[in-house]
Amino acid sequence: MQRPFSLLIRLGLSALSISLLPWAIQPSLAQANLELFGPEASSTEIPTSNTVLAFQQKDESVDAFIEEMIRENQIPGLSVAVIYDEKLIKTKGYGLLDREREIKVRPSSIFPIASVSKPLTATAVMLLVESGQLDLDAPISTYLSDLPETWQTITLRQMLAHTAGLSEKVYMQRPSRLTTSVSFLAEAIQEPLDFQPDEAWMYSNTGYNLAATIVETVSGQSFGAFMQARIFEPLGMTHTDVLRASYVSSNLAIGYEPTARNQKLEAIDVNYAALHRVMPMFQGAGSITSNALDMANWAIALQKGQLLTPESQAQMQQFNTLSSGRVTDYGLGWFLKTVNGHDMIFHGGNLWGYASSIVRFPEDSLSVIVLMNKDGALADSIAQQIARQYLPDLVEDKEAAAIPDLDPALTEQILAFVNGDDQAIATTPERLIALQTLRGQSMLNRFRQYTRAHTIESLSLLERADHPNGIRQRYRAQTAAGDIHSITVVVTDEGLLSSIGILS
Repeated sequence: MQRPFSLLIRLGLSALSISLLPWAIQPSLAQANLELFGPEASSTEIPTSNTVLAFQQKDESVDAFIEEMIRENQIPGLSVAVIYDEKLIKTKGYGLLDREREIKVRPSSIFPIASVSKPLTATAVMLLVESGQLDLDAPISTYLSDLPETWQTITLRQMLAHTAGLSEKVYMQRPSRLTTSVSFLAEAIQEPLDFQPDEAWMYSNTGYNLAATIVETVSGQSFGAFMQARIFEPLGMTHTDVLRASYVSSNLAIGYEPTARNQKLEAIDVNYAALHRVMPMFQGAGSITSNALDMANWAIALQKGQLLTPESQAQMQQFNTLSSGRVTDYGLGWFLKTVNGHDMIFHGGNLWGYASSIVRFPEDSLSVIVLMNKDGALADSIAQQIARQYLPDLVEDKEAAAIPDLDPALTEQILAFVNGDDQAIATTPERLIALQTLRGQSMLNRFRQYTRAHTIESLSLLERADHPNGIRQRYRAQTAAGDIHSITVVVTDEGLLSSIGILS
């Protein structure tokens, strides 16, 4: 079995982060799922389709891969759902929900889904757009009062697209003050913008929390009540909720994270007092809890085009354009990517002791959901590697033959940059702006920590393709230690670096 690459470090317009990746409904339907599997079942539905029957035979290889990942990465427990052609074809729990009590994970086990909440929050906004209560391109001052002058022109679209320039300092420097949505807004408006709206892209929890506040203001309901009435209940997501201080469930997975001292896994606050205390700061950004069965109902609704109109879904799944004219690889609540010719729409999430991922290949009618009780970005890797079991051509071949390099000077610039020379290649203004933000600096430091530990000796060009921002080139990179990595860059027609990704 080919194992997934262990690390993707990406610095660009829309993903300045380190994440683990492989090579880079109606209520009646929900009820049918629960009747088929049972609340604690682990099974595979076998619809009458030759393709789906073939997919069913992938079970053993998927199970073997997940068990290997659990062993190698100290994952306590994990829950998976695979959806193909609008049907749930696999759902299963692996490992333990609670190590101390030796309770097993099942498809019904509940996990915080962290930032996978964001596409659900964006869906809530789009529902209000469809009803005429919100306008994506209206200033948020239309819906929120007493905003700073610099915030007056920010739009809902920009907040959902992560191009509003809202600072993350309230999250990264003083989270203890964020005990209610009111206190969150009071703290957030104290910070100047990191950049002018649409000037750059930087991932922003702040924007999604404000979006939830706008949903509350316009609907007259709490965010949780709105989500229940308009999304969770219509889709039969009966075990999905917005985490509240009063939330209690014996089926909620215990979260685990490695200690700083010896990397041994330890349970986070098992009373969830810490989680409850900070949920207001993540309300629209990451406060939802769910299970694999409910998430599958959501994925099926997305495949069927339910809940939102086709026009709304299309808006959520298209690139956003910056004031420079260059595009980001984020829509409204979704990351957007192409893998070997397959369009991929996805989002991952991390919260203390938990990680989650939903990966969708709409043209292939395939979706994969992974929920786990260990933090880190490994959920993305597992979800995409599971997808590869069903769509083998998603894998990028590291052993592919090199193609003629039409711009060896650019290749030398990329090699020098990866090996630590920040001046080797000029960068786009928007990327430079993003790197100067608090979050950008944090991600850049982690990028450099990784590249310092992996000196690249040579680059061989494997792929060259047009990109909306210029040219995309993928290289095979060999390290001094003999390891093979994959490096993908996007360079503008002017020779400016727009994004770079390293897969090991």
